[in-house]
Amino acid sequence: MIGELIKSHSLHFFFQALPDLLYLFGYKNHQPELSELIQFDPDLTSKFYDLIKIGNEIDGLFGGRSIHPITMFPGSTISIDSAKKIKIAERYLQKAEENLEYVIERFVKLFAKSSTPQYFDLSKPIYMSLHNNELYYRYDGNIKINAGENKIADFIVDNYKIYFDKDPGLRGINFQNDEIVIVGPLARYVNSRDFVQEIYKPAIDKFDSSWYESLLFSNFLRLLEMAHEADRGLKILKNPILKKQEGYTLPINIKNKDGIGIVEAPRGILLHHYHLDEKNQINEVKLFIATEINIPTINKMLNDFSVDLYDKTGDIELIKQKAQLIIRSFDPCISCATH
Repeated sequence: MIGELIKSHSLHFFFQALPDLLYLFGYKNHQPELSELIQFDPDLTSKFYDLIKIGNEIDGLFGGRSIHPITMFPGSTISIDSAKKIKIAERYLQKAEENLEYVIERFVKLFAKSSTPQYFDLSKPIYMSLHNNELYYRYDGNIKINAGENKIADFIVDNYKIYFDKDPGLRGINFQNDEIVIVGPLARYVNSRDFVQEIYKPAIDKFDSSWYESLLFSNFLRLLEMAHEADRGLKILKNPILKKQEGYTLPINIKNKDGIGIVEAPRGILLHHYHLDEKNQINEVKLFIATEINIPTINKMLNDFSVDLYDKTGDIELIKQKAQLIIRSFDPCISCATH
């Protein structure tokens, strides 16, 4: 999961977010093409290419391959020749931390003092994410819904139906009052006390106040999250249990007809609920996909922005060009959203 997040966030930031940021904050008068992007800051380019490779390599080391890992099965993993691979992974994550230190400092220098465009402002969103005693956690834990003004729900994943459910005819989470919900780095940041490492807390304070209410802030949070994950990965690799290998037997008896699993994917909460019939065959499936949860928010921001800009200019082509900036800021995964 750590390797995949580093890879996913790096790809999004360098190839989608960075060109938009350079355009929005006046470093370019257009979204730069790839060749311009690579040449803008060669050191930055090399750091991100490194980070993409590091994410791939970690997934390959522990997953058997970098895409669609094959070493996991229910309750355990296939032997991963741990001693050697742990050493390699440690070097990769140490390198990731070095690269991110440069990248984060560069982001602050380039963008932090500027005000963000108003059409990226978030209007009292509801943040939903996992946490573990209010600490940053991506695997298991409780779901926290933070609506501001002390309206907070906090519950185990098995109770999700009490708070939200999915109507097959609708997209996204169907709350009782059609609230706008955001998942992903912004939600994890708001709902976790330790999202920002101590070393980077001074960097947060350097931003113009407009950033804290802006969707664009999620681009910076992705960098901080990668640093958090690299540090967490190094701590996991020091756990002696990784060197322990023993036989494992798959469970024979099914104890529960409902299986509910949840993780924080790079783009936000990913929840799967499977139900078995009397023959122990799956007869009901519900999938809550991060991008799909964000779609109502994306639609609202796009609609509000497009109507306003059309009233001012009547220029449909300009609206199409600017609307892409909003969509890319969410880092939507189209294939994920079509599960």
